[in-house]
Amino acid sequence: MRLTKAEKASYGLGAVGKDMVYMLSANYVLYYYQDILGVSAIAMGIILMAARIFDAFNDPIMGVIVAKTRTRWGRFRPWLMIGTVTNAFVLFLMYSAPPELNGKGLVAYAAVFYILWGVTYTMMDIPFWSMIPAFTESGKERENLSTLARSCAGLGDALITIITIKCVLALGHGNERAGFKMFALIIAVIFILFITITCLKIKENKDLQYIYTGRGNTVAVITDGTAVLGLGDIGPEAGMPVMEGKCALFKAFADIDAIPICVRSKEVDEIVRTVELIAGSFGGMFGKMGMAWLN
Repeated sequence: MRLTKAEKASYGLGAVGKDMVYMLSANYVLYYYQDILGVSAIAMGIILMAARIFDAFNDPIMGVIVAKTRTRWGRFRPWLMIGTVTNAFVLFLMYSAPPELNGKGLVAYAAVFYILWGVTYTMMDIPFWSMIPAFTESGKERENLSTLARSCAGLGDALITIITIKCVLALGHGNERAGFKMFALIIAVIFILFITITCLKIKENKDLQYIYTGRGNTVAVITDGTAVLGLGDIGPEAGMPVMEGKCALFKAFADIDAIPICVRSKEVDEIVRTVELIAGSFGGMFGKMGMAWLN
């Protein structure tokens, strides 16, 4: 099913929020720590270089973690939400340096929270862009959605570039340190709100697995060996040849790939639980009670 206008708008809204946060960090962290708080340019240069080196390892590691995630909410949305909330919190702290800090303490504070900001942003950014194939059906739809999201991200960048200094001066009544703290809090809240809307509206389309995997043409032929065709209770191992014969019939008459599953249990609850656990790998389950197609 094609994406609705509401789904497209919600994804674009998320792109606006995430790039507002990105631009606030990318454009103003040096201004905040060097010009307002007095941290040396050399110290900030070392911090930024260390953060970039760390990102080189952080990005692929996060990609692997997301790929291996399996939850009832999908692979992407949990990390998108966790990354957003933690990144918003870290953003606020990054622009809330305690007044009593100075010298090495202030440099350490800047280093810790700037690197943490990068880690948590990656935690959110990787699943945000990686989730597009999970809820779109065609290359054209993915291309259009990516273009929309990039455009919305550009809007977020522009907004921060235009309004930041004016808002900081207004919120801090001329005190830029206080103004940045308040402005970062407002942007963090907007960020969480926009990504929450994205997560609520955009869901992974599980039906796409029938297009991109072999699940739709694969069934499980299940037995506990107690009612094998004409032979009665002969056990799961002895029932294997009969199950393989049924699998061959599926292939010969319907070109369906069938896999025999012989369960070593006669307990109904155990058999049902086994079927539940493996159901995600098959388009249908065939047993002595008949055929059940899954979705």
